[in-house]
Amino acid sequence: MKEWSQADFAADTWEHNGVRLPYRYYVPAGTGPFALVIYLHGAGERGNDNALQLPPIVRLLAQPESPARRAVILAPQCPADSRWVDYNWDRGCYRLADVAETPWLAAVAALVERWCADPRVDAKRVYATGYSMGGFGTWDLLARHSNLFAAGLPLCGGGPVDAADRLAAIPLRVIHGVDDAAVPVTASRAMAQAILPLGPVDFVLTERPGVGHNVWDDAYDDPALAAWLFAQRRA
Repeated sequence: MKEWSQADFAADTWEHNGVRLPYRYYVPAGTGPFALVIYLHGAGERGNDNALQLPPIVRLLAQPESPARRAVILAPQCPADSRWVDYNWDRGCYRLADVAETPWLAAVAALVERWCADPRVDAKRVYATGYSMGGFGTWDLLARHSNLFAAGLPLCGGGPVDAADRLAAIPLRVIHGVDDAAVPVTASRAMAQAILPLGPVDFVLTERPGVGHNVWDDAYDDPALAAWLFAQRRA
């Protein structure tokens, strides 16, 4: 069985409106069209080495039959002094109207659009996922650019409660540790409370009792979760 590592991800830099965003990308062999995953790392992986962000998402490729092996995966890196969403994580959720889109997340959205124009990508099978700081980024990206995405997997983050109507139209799996001391589980609960009354197309919040902040290792190791994600398709 092939062992996957960051060596399977090519390195590049994306420039958008004066922002230089280092990122890694994985493209399967063949012509496609392939699904596309945009992955947003947490605060501990910020920097400019274009490597530190990779280990968690490589886990998605670890299962021998993982559908991620037949998908394009993009892994940008946020600068050390910045955030995907400029908001204090321990405060939970926020309002989109009160928090401007960061230049880093705007660059990520433009990067997704650039890859969606690639003939190897199936633009109807584009997914967003991330954890912690990247969980906030995933919620924000899905809310501001909902037209791009077929599904989302935000982990241990919080999002914009005033964008619930847009988010209700996107299939979502949300995971949070009940004992999370970094981002309170009430953040994911608040998003559920905003979205569920709207009759979402497909929404599941999974709370992990006795689990702290790190829910991403198990999530990216879960073949059932990967199967669900890659089965989603935008109408």
